[in-house]
Amino acid sequence: LLTLNEQLETEVVNTNGIAFGSELSIEKQIGKLSGRFAYTFTRTLYRSETNFPSDEINDGEMYPAPFDKPHNLSVNALYEISPILSLTANFSYSTGRPVTLPISKFDLDDITVSEISKRNQFRVPDYHRMDVALIIKPKKQENFESKWTIGVYNLYGRRNPFSVFYQDKYGAPPQAYKLAILGIPFPSITYDFKF
Repeated sequence: LLTLNEQLETEVVNTNGIAFGSELSIEKQIGKLSGRFAYTFTRTLYRSETNFPSDEINDGEMYPAPFDKPHNLSVNALYEISPILSLTANFSYSTGRPVTLPISKFDLDDITVSEISKRNQFRVPDYHRMDVALIIKPKKQENFESKWTIGVYNLYGRRNPFSVFYQDKYGAPPQAYKLAILGIPFPSITYDFKF
């Protein structure tokens, strides 16, 4: 463990990184249909810096940072059906985050050893989700206003991976599995009021 090591410099490798990107955002606020479209492209890459070739990560080549997710897209729309009734839809998409995985295994003196991929060579599957809601706003009273929101989170039941792990099975390559926290449509009802 790094926190228990008194010579921390023997366990970590210095790295240099670069980060760059751009963002586009379009918004419509007038009319029955309003909404926002936003897209971001970003990259964050690292390269190890060491005088010892055995300590180099990815043979000194650049590799994605753990939070490098190049594409991020969000689309939000609200349609006013009537003064008291509105429909909203929100869609979000992002590139899956980088991960390092075992790619094979071999036996060495009766010990099974896993061969690990280059650093962050793979990515978890891309993330995307659609949420919809119906908003009911009864006519505002003098000192009181309220709102009902009836919605569905993750409308089409996408099993977005929260993390990836692997299990070693005898006589077979390591098998990767993904963990999804909420992989089903999830309904909700909310009541808000102000006075």
